[in-house]
Amino acid sequence: MLCIIFVLKIIVTSLGSVSAGATLVGNNSLTVTRGEDAFFDWRLESTDGVPYQYVWLKKKGSDDIHILTVQLPEREVTDVDSYKDRTEAAGHVGLRLLNVTKLDAGMYLLYVYIHRKRPVSTEITLDVQYPPTNTAVSISHSGGPTVKRLSVKRGDTLRLRCATDSNPTSSFSWTRLDNDREFPPFAEVNTTSGVLTIYGVQRNDTGTYQCRAHNGLLPDGRWHVNITIQYPPTTTTAYIVHPSRGNITKGDAVTLTCRVSDALPSPTFYWERYDDNVARGLPSSAIADEQTGILIIPSVQPRDAGVYRCITDNGVAPNGSALIMLNVTAEPRQAYVTTSRPRITPRWIIPSSMSVAFAVSLSCVIFLWLRKAKLKKNDHGIDQWENVFTATDDYLPEYQSPSHTVALLSSATSEEKMADPVVQEFWDRLMEMDANGVLVFLQEKQILKADDVAGIRQAFSVVKTLLETICVLEKENSARVLSEALRHSKQQGLADLLEGKVLPDAKSVTVTNTTDSTFSIEFKPAYTNVQVFGDVDKYVVTLAFDVEEPQIIETRSLLPSEPLHADFTDLNQGTSYNVTVVGKRGDVTSAGTTLTVTTNE
Repeated sequence: MLCIIFVLKIIVTSLGSVSAGATLVGNNSLTVTRGEDAFFDWRLESTDGVPYQYVWLKKKGSDDIHILTVQLPEREVTDVDSYKDRTEAAGHVGLRLLNVTKLDAGMYLLYVYIHRKRPVSTEITLDVQYPPTNTAVSISHSGGPTVKRLSVKRGDTLRLRCATDSNPTSSFSWTRLDNDREFPPFAEVNTTSGVLTIYGVQRNDTGTYQCRAHNGLLPDGRWHVNITIQYPPTTTTAYIVHPSRGNITKGDAVTLTCRVSDALPSPTFYWERYDDNVARGLPSSAIADEQTGILIIPSVQPRDAGVYRCITDNGVAPNGSALIMLNVTAEPRQAYVTTSRPRITPRWIIPSSMSVAFAVSLSCVIFLWLRKAKLKKNDHGIDQWENVFTATDDYLPEYQSPSHTVALLSSATSEEKMADPVVQEFWDRLMEMDANGVLVFLQEKQILKADDVAGIRQAFSVVKTLLETICVLEKENSARVLSEALRHSKQQGLADLLEGKVLPDAKSVTVTNTTDSTFSIEFKPAYTNVQVFGDVDKYVVTLAFDVEEPQIIETRSLLPSEPLHADFTDLNQGTSYNVTVVGKRGDVTSAGTTLTVTTNE
């Protein structure tokens, strides 16, 4: 066959491409969509005789691939293996190429031979269009492998590049799939290159982002990335949890604990001890747990007294820190009985029963110690106590107010600050509330005094301090009081959640094991404490195509006692699906959590 092609080239070169009195008529440019048939409709207009053969070739570099030869007038066709069952002689001297792929695009040659005449030839360009395929996202600056999940530190700049293979060229758009979250205000999308840039990412930028490639042919290409923003410890606090009485004496077993209101990833806790502003090291018998933040001194001695500093570090700057003063007396104090004084855990809190002289003296000592400490620089010339007073101001006392509420809150244990099981169950959701309207209502109802409200507004974490204050003051009634305040401040959704009128959604819905035709999901129960709240009757999982008008393909019901896991098989390759998980209890239904999943190409 190569010899035939070589001879054809010699003939065309020596005799020319046009025979006098013979003309090929047809379209030199043909555009079809992948999967369709390409019909090269050509005819010969000749007054020079009758053609006896025509040949179709495809150009490939310096070589030509033979497609088929047709002998006339019998129209006997011979073709080659590479185009077997995909070619037909059509029209006068035309060609039909069946079920074209993107590899069929290129230049085609037609030669028509007439008895005792020079051959007539022409060139035709075939353009094969196809929708976006192999759409994927990678980290822009690395050019590395595709990503489905990515963790970024707060404050960093995130760049993701979306790429696809398509004809014509695709344009790109980015959307956020979290139903209740807006697109980051400092995000930029290049619709040509597909690059998404988010400057100075923040905690609320955590979510699922989807790139969509579109060129007018369906289906669009999609790829989603789960972005997790890591953030440093917030509101680090330290407490003496044992002994619970107001003074510590020689020989007592002392337990200090350090905690943060929030951090991602979870921090590691370190303890330091200072005496006269000099680092002394922890007592030799002290046991510190870096994971829980608990520090135990089995038998405390007067020499162990001093300022203890807890440092929280999760790899995201800045570290958190908190100070606590530990005073140890040599001999036990005379026990006495009182019914009016609130129990106060020693944390630089001045009880109301202290004498004015002693309070002033202690205030002066603390002021001088802090002032002296601020003059002490670390090895890098940075003031290691620079942020101590700020942190102390937030929780020592819990907020600045002359109200007796401060003493109650300061003496409360962590369990007492989350006394109501309803508030404890939905604590994470309640942290999203708008605190201003709630504070106004609580002041109007005289649940909080004006000084309390002003102090809470100045706290580092307003919502957290507000929630803890309500729990300590109202105890088991805190959920009812909070629900009433939420409705008054137009936050109906959170109020309905507290009153059990709506169900919480399943937690931590994640996608696993994605292939070109399968994927799985798993999730955690809607309720953390099912002993108190019971459980949902069932979870309903639906699968639908990700289109403007979703078409449900499959519905499954999972009992809470079953593994909260679902496998989906026999799916289309490179297709986007919406998976929704809804909790049901009687006639009550949760809002539902939806994820978009795209199978691999």
